[in-house]
Amino acid sequence: MISLPLYDQMWLCAHHRLTNARRRPLRIPGKAPRKRERAMIGTILKKHRSGKALMVMGLSCLLALALGVLVLAPQPAQAAEKELRIGLLTSFKMECGQASINAANMAAKELNAQGGVLGRKVKIFVADSESNPEKGITALKRLVEKDKVHILAGGAMSGVVLAAMDYLKRYNIIFMSTGVSSPMIGGKVAKDYNKYKYQFRTTINALNLANAIIKDELALMVKHGYTKFAVLAEDAAWNRGLVGFLQKNIPSVGGQVVATEKFDPATADFAPIFSKIAASGAQVAVPLLAHTDAVSFFKQYNAMKAPFRLAGFNNPGLHAEFWEKTGGAAVGEVNVAWGALIRSKITDKTVPFFDQYRKQFKGAPHGCASTTYDGVMVLADAAKRAKGFKTDALVVALEGTDYIGTAGRVVFDKKTHDAKYSPDFIPFLITQWQAGGKWAILVPARFATSQFQNPPWLKK
Repeated sequence: MISLPLYDQMWLCAHHRLTNARRRPLRIPGKAPRKRERAMIGTILKKHRSGKALMVMGLSCLLALALGVLVLAPQPAQAAEKELRIGLLTSFKMECGQASINAANMAAKELNAQGGVLGRKVKIFVADSESNPEKGITALKRLVEKDKVHILAGGAMSGVVLAAMDYLKRYNIIFMSTGVSSPMIGGKVAKDYNKYKYQFRTTINALNLANAIIKDELALMVKHGYTKFAVLAEDAAWNRGLVGFLQKNIPSVGGQVVATEKFDPATADFAPIFSKIAASGAQVAVPLLAHTDAVSFFKQYNAMKAPFRLAGFNNPGLHAEFWEKTGGAAVGEVNVAWGALIRSKITDKTVPFFDQYRKQFKGAPHGCASTTYDGVMVLADAAKRAKGFKTDALVVALEGTDYIGTAGRVVFDKKTHDAKYSPDFIPFLITQWQAGGKWAILVPARFATSQFQNPPWLKK
């Protein structure tokens, strides 16, 4: 409410109307203008209008103010109330980040074509974490404080999301993680629910991945007679617990761990590491890759014709065009995948998503694409069921999610808020690159398109 004398209100309002075209800000002080300010305004007005015209303009301004029809430029907070703003915090330099941006915008476009969410247009705001926790927090604050987003999503590096989780309660905002896998993320929710209940995840928990690696992927290797394994892991937050888990549980499927090698993700020369694994007598190396230059990794492996097979987890290789990127050097690689990576009918939504993504972005979807797309759709579904966008109501609605997405059936674990990965929910797919660039599914049987084949230079 303006608390100025009527005369001053008229003059200030008229001043604003005359100078608005020049983009001068309207200054409304808490008390009547000083004499020199009033004199300055009067001087400006005399150049434009007669006293009678000023009086008419001033009165019309006051009438407009009284009726609430004086329209000024909309502020961010006002604009935000007409939109569902989703802030995508990711790493622009990572392939996962670019795929997440593409998929989030694709989901928003589809939702808006259907009328938005509860009448609000979905708008995606993106911020670069630069794969650095400190810079990630700065980007998060910008999304919340400047862009006024209602919900956060994304994440391409576990360390960034783990740091971000400590800000969610402070901002009373949900974070739907779609590209990170550290077990510590779900562990923090389980340990301190009231503080971290705002965190949900559509992508994998690395411990679920570990179970799939052991029970599905490595069990398949044992079935073919390969029982000696070497764990080959980049040193990163996402797999710290995974290495020990593999060492402890590989014997449960009839395997033996004969070597463990850790390396800096920035490593460029893998020959010394491959030589150590070969010397250990391992028949299968179990790579754990997310931030490593996987193209160089496989080219060097293929060039030296390493005397062991590769069966583990290669996140950069979760792409239908990885074969072309390696020039066919990925032949023989066995990997764990999920979602709409391969054009296979996991659900009725998988193939349409795959085709639309490829058409729209001129390339096949990366692993983070389907989890991000599903994440945005799950958030929209939860908002509809919550009949609004209040955070506490959204938490409850998300906990009750049972949604068929592109990757499978999305249901969140009540303790960890991680999406459930299993044959009844989101299935893991054991895949292999085979001669001619065929990306085959080996397991589960109902989706299988081929059987395991050795790399061309290795015999049984």
